[in-house]
Amino acid sequence: MTTVEAHRPTSGRAARTRLWWAGLLTLVAAAGLPRLNDYISPSENGGRLDREELIFLIVIAVVTVLLFGVLARWAVQAPPDSGRPARVGLVCSVLGLVGILAFYLSAPIILGGLGATLGYEARKRRALAGHGRMAVAALVIGGVAALIGIVVWLVG
Repeated sequence: MTTVEAHRPTSGRAARTRLWWAGLLTLVAAAGLPRLNDYISPSENGGRLDREELIFLIVIAVVTVLLFGVLARWAVQAPPDSGRPARVGLVCSVLGLVGILAFYLSAPIILGGLGATLGYEARKRRALAGHGRMAVAALVIGGVAALIGIVVWLVG
């Protein structure tokens, strides 16, 4: 198998399936970890879901679905020789790191997860599109941002 064959981009359907699975995993982490933190740490409501937290969870779900369903899909549907997934993934990953400052919004988990997912998709296209370093940067930075967001929710 040649290098180009080994790194041939997968079908659009496979990429969309990966996006939805990654989006679901990101949504579970972004919405579930704050709830887990509520049960672990002593709080004024004893783990019960109040109106403010319910609104927070709805906003998290809507933002995650929109980012993965619109932005990520737009990035992945670019022509195979396009570097769009790498560029969009890197921007989302960096915003995920900046989002650590707003960890209470689960921003690093959502943006980091999106950036890492797009970095992964861009790595699969690197034989045609190039941008291999940018794809790896998006993957690593996004993963670090999401991991820091997870740690903040579990520890903080």
